[in-house]
Amino acid sequence: MLDLPYNNLLDNAYKEAIDYVKGLSNSERPRYIMISDFDVFELYTGEVFDREKGLIKRFSLPDLPTTSNELFTRNTAHTR
Repeated sequence: MLDLPYNNLLDNAYKEAIDYVKGLSNSERPRYIMISDFDVFELYTGEVFDREKGLIKRFSLPDLPTTSNELFTRNTAHTR
C-alpha cells in the first residue's frame, strides 16, 4: 500500500461512493468500488462499508498499468 496521507478529495469520494452504494438494492450493489483523486487510486470491496477493512489496494497513477494488469489477472483467475 502507498504510504501517502489521505486527503479531503479521497475522503469525499469515498463518502459519496458509499452513500450511493448504500442506496442500491443488494442485487444492484457493485462487487468493487474504485475512488481516485487522479493521483491516488483506491480499490475497495463493495461488501464492507468500512474504509480500513474494505480497502483492497491503494496505488498511484504511475502504477496504474501494472496494478490494473495484476488486479485483472487475479480477478479472472478467481472467476474461472
